[in-house]
Amino acid sequence: MIEKYMDKNQLIHKLNQAQGIISECLAGLREEEIKKPEKNEEKREKSLTIEIDFSKPIRPFFREYTEGKSGPKKFTLLVAYSTKGDMSQSVSLNEIEKQWKKMKSLLGGDFNRFYSSQAKDKDWVDSPKQGLYVLRPNWREVLN
Repeated sequence: MIEKYMDKNQLIHKLNQAQGIISECLAGLREEEIKKPEKNEEKREKSLTIEIDFSKPIRPFFREYTEGKSGPKKFTLLVAYSTKGDMSQSVSLNEIEKQWKKMKSLLGGDFNRFYSSQAKDKDWVDSPKQGLYVLRPNWREVLN
């Protein structure tokens, strides 16, 4: 049926053109895929280079590290402060709420359990048991 409209040489020529266009498009997509991880790695490296002073008292610690941060980031920083950044240590939700209540004015209001859910969704913390939280390797992203 194709032969009615063009001869075999024309068909081969058109298929070669199409193959060239498809190859260019695939190469462009591969370049984009390669570039994306580099940006993420760069962002992650920046957050890893920030030194955190866990020896500070809690209020100066939060004055320094939570300015302009969202509730889930503040939650993550409270878990980090409570565990001194140790990902093998856990902290109870009750302890987090108690510490938050002491610093309510500094942290911008009442504690909201939504913060813990969002921090889990962002892979900054995990909850191995109900009411217990541990840091995840990505937790330092909250510092950016």
